Amino acid sequence: MAKLLRATHVPAPRELPTLADRVEGMLSRAAARGARVPDGLDSILRRVRARETSAPVLTHHDVWPNNVIDDGDRLWLVDWEFAGAGDGMFDLATVARAANLDIDGEHAMLEEYGLPGGAHRLAEARWSIGLFEGAWALAMHTARGSDGGFDFARHASDMFAGLKNVPN
Repeated sequence: MAKLLRATHVPAPRELPTLADRVEGMLSRAAARGARVPDGLDSILRRVRARETSAPVLTHHDVWPNNVIDDGDRLWLVDWEFAGAGDGMFDLATVARAANLDIDGEHAMLEEYGLPGGAHRLAEARWSIGLFEGAWALAMHTARGSDGGFDFARHASDMFAGLKNVPN
């Protein structure tokens, strides 16, 4: 996965939205549909925006197992709905989280990607996943409700609560 992501993380076109842009859009849509956006997210969003890189790359922003196809010869990254411009570390953090990597696994992934000293950036990106997922879940709850097979409202609440654990 690290090699695949490194290959996809090419310089991003200027017009692509950043992770913070995506989060702002989802929160705005949720609020317009009547959702109460938790207090304090504006400062968290400013922190994420302040960490945006001056040389953004094309990022997928949704690298979960259901968006990766293994045809036996190579991996394919599909469903680029949330793609944007930003720090590729967010995609690596999503992989680390989805694979439940421990510290050694994270270091091996960072080494394979070509950023052996990126542990702090990875921790920061893992933290920002909570903001992105929370905004997504809140927007989904306002669009679909949470009475189906997945409780979007609960997931949003859980993700936002995790934002209290800010990495140093």
